[in-house]
Amino acid sequence: MAAIAAAAAPMASDFKPPELAMLAWAYGSAGGPRPPGLFEAVAAAAGAKVDQLRPQELGNIAWAFARVRIADDALFDAFGGACERRGGGAL
Repeated sequence: MAAIAAAAAPMASDFKPPELAMLAWAYGSAGGPRPPGLFEAVAAAAGAKVDQLRPQELGNIAWAFARVRIADDALFDAFGGACERRGGGAL
């Protein structure tokens, strides 16, 4: 899985929202050591596409970050703003 993470991290900004969510979920589910740079790349890409993420994708990404114990304030602020713009019930 380390090889996949190393290949995916530099391309994360090119991923579609469902692909970002699946990538984060897969690595959150896998356990083990965090791949260097992967979650940072997912955070940057998801933050840039926050208004394109569906509620399930927001939830999956947030869950994955919690699972690997990464608190990315900028990403979570972006998620909160997206929920507010959607009427507060997106998650």
